[in-house]
Amino acid sequence: MNTRTPVVSGFVSRLTQHGFAPVQKYLLHGYRWLAVILLGTVLLSAACYGIVTITYLVNTNWVAPVVLSKSDPKVAALAGQIFTAKQNRDTMREELDSADQARKLLQTQHDWLKGIIARYESSLGAEKDADAAFNGRLKQLVKEKRVVDARTAEVVASNKKAATAIDQELDAGLITANTAINARAQLVATEAALNTGKIGTATLDNQISQLTRGVHSLQGGNTSPEAMQSLAQVSLLKQELAETDLKLVQLNADVSAKSKQVVEVDALLRSLKGSPYYMAAYGEKDLHRFAFVPYDNEDASRVGAPVFACKLQIVWCSKVGVVKAITKDEERAQHPLFNTQIRGVLVELDLEDEKAAKSQTLFMSHSPFYIL
Repeated sequence: MNTRTPVVSGFVSRLTQHGFAPVQKYLLHGYRWLAVILLGTVLLSAACYGIVTITYLVNTNWVAPVVLSKSDPKVAALAGQIFTAKQNRDTMREELDSADQARKLLQTQHDWLKGIIARYESSLGAEKDADAAFNGRLKQLVKEKRVVDARTAEVVASNKKAATAIDQELDAGLITANTAINARAQLVATEAALNTGKIGTATLDNQISQLTRGVHSLQGGNTSPEAMQSLAQVSLLKQELAETDLKLVQLNADVSAKSKQVVEVDALLRSLKGSPYYMAAYGEKDLHRFAFVPYDNEDASRVGAPVFACKLQIVWCSKVGVVKAITKDEERAQHPLFNTQIRGVLVELDLEDEKAAKSQTLFMSHSPFYIL
C-alpha cells in the first residue's frame, strides 16, 4: 500500500530520474518519522489532557490560589463597613456611659427620696402618737382644772357676802380701814385667780382641739391645716419619687437596649476577624495569599497542612508553604479546568515561595501523585 501523497511521489520520481536515489530513501524515512512524531505529539497531548482532567476529577486536595490586596473592592468595601460599625459602636458606648451615669445619679436621688419619705412618715406617725398621748393627758388636766375652777367660783360667790360684811364692820368701827383694804384685796385676788383659771381652761381646750384635729388629719381626716401641710409635703415627695421611678424604668430600658446593641456590634466585629477580607484589610502585609478550597476538597484543609506547587500543574511538585488559617465564609469561584462555578471557602496560606501564589492550582497535604 502506497502511503505517499502525489506531491511527494512526484518529487521522489523526479529525484530518481536525475540520479538521486539515496536522497529519495532519506526523504521517505524522514517523512515517515515526521508523521510518527506529529501523531505521537497529538496522542501525548491528548493523553496529558486526559490525565490532567482525570486528576482534577478524582483528586480531592487541589486548591486555587487567591491574592487579596488592600485595594481589592471587596476588601475596601468591608473595611468601610467595619469603620462605620466601629464609629457607631463608639457612639453607642458614649451614649451608654452617659445613660449609665444618669441612671446612677437618678438611683441615688431615688434612694434619698425613698429614705426621706420613710423618715417623714415615721416622724409624722411618732408625732401623731405623741399628740394623741398628750391630748389624753390634757383632757384629764382640763377635767381637774374645771373642778378647781368650780371651787374657786364658789369661793368668789361667798366672797361677795364677805365684802358686804367688811363694809358693815368698817362702818361700825369694828375694823380699821387698812384691815378692810387687805380683806378686799384678798377678795379681788380670788376673783382674779378665778378669771385666770378660766383663761387657762380655755387655752387648754384650744390645745386639745388643735391636737385632736392634728391627730385626726394624720389618721386621714382634713381638719388640721398644719397636719395637712405636712401631708402635702409628703405627697409632693411621693410624686417626685414616682417620677423618678418612671425615669429609672426608661433609663434602665435605654441602657439595656444600648448594651445589647454594643454586644451585637462587638460580636459582629469579632466574627468579621475570621473573614479573609478582614485579614487583608487589617493585616500588616499589603498582599495576603489565600487559596480557594472547593467543598469537595474541604477535608484536606487543616491548619499546618503542607502546600505543594507543581510544574505542568500536576508533576514535579515541591512544598512551598503551609495552611495558616481556615475561614468559614462561603465563596464562589471558577473551576480552573472546566470553567464552571463552584462553591467553597478560603484558607490563608503562609508561603515560603510567594511566587507560588501565581500558579493556577496548588495542592494541600500531599502532591497529586504523592511521589512526583
